[in-house]
Amino acid sequence: MSFTLYFLLIIPLFVLFGVCKLCFFKKQGNKRDQFGTLQERMKKKIMFGYAELIKTMSHEDLQILQQTYENTIKNAQSIKVSGTKVEKQQKHSKKVIFVDDLDQQSTEASNLI
Repeated sequence: MSFTLYFLLIIPLFVLFGVCKLCFFKKQGNKRDQFGTLQERMKKKIMFGYAELIKTMSHEDLQILQQTYENTIKNAQSIKVSGTKVEKQQKHSKKVIFVDDLDQQSTEASNLI
């Protein structure tokens, strides 16, 4: 008798709670989406990393870095992106190669992802 009494009281409470949740509470969706899409979050992380790096550099270092970046981009005829897996590590290394056809040199920038 007590089992059927609990059964008749508890099941309608769960059903009522489910109906209230569906009708009155907003759908939250993916919690990560509240901070933007994956691309927006990655841009923010990259910009924050650059900002932290720039804080530690002197003005002369920043000028040299900017000149190097501008010269590399100006002289680059083509950009190749290749992904490689580093042994004994789970992370992949993505290598961006700026190919300079003028003096047949290439500048490599490696970034662990």
